[in-house]
Amino acid sequence: MYVLIADGAVSQYPYSINLLKQAHPNVSFPKTLSAEVLNSYNVFEVQPSDQPSADHTKNIVESNPVLQDGNWVQQWTIQDASAETINDRTTLEASLVRAERGARLEQSDWTQMADSPLTDEKKAEWATYRQSLRDMTSQSGFPFTVNYPTEPS
Repeated sequence: MYVLIADGAVSQYPYSINLLKQAHPNVSFPKTLSAEVLNSYNVFEVQPSDQPSADHTKNIVESNPVLQDGNWVQQWTIQDASAETINDRTTLEASLVRAERGARLEQSDWTQMADSPLTDEKKAEWATYRQSLRDMTSQSGFPFTVNYPTEPS
């Protein structure tokens, strides 16, 4: 990942070796371009940085790199997401949690069958577990913070 610098400021980001070659079609570049060659064309490698974390109400957007201690460093901006985006993310996450819950219910269906080898006490434990699964949508953090009940042993 590279940046093109003009007059000490970001001119184009992201920038690539292909773009450099297109901008200078009459130059015979070596197969491998050293930092020295790139820098002579005002092209600099951008050092990656960790993307910040944010919740579903925010968008994380890569912005222009900044010069820090002689290196161009990748930057991130956190912006508020639109109401539509928040709704879409919430709907998607809720469907994923419901799918997992459905799978767990399906895997425990056998515990409630008349011919189940479980004792009445164990069947009741499994029934409580299954009801807890069904009640997950009423948890205060649903769908982004959910606590799955512990499966009976």
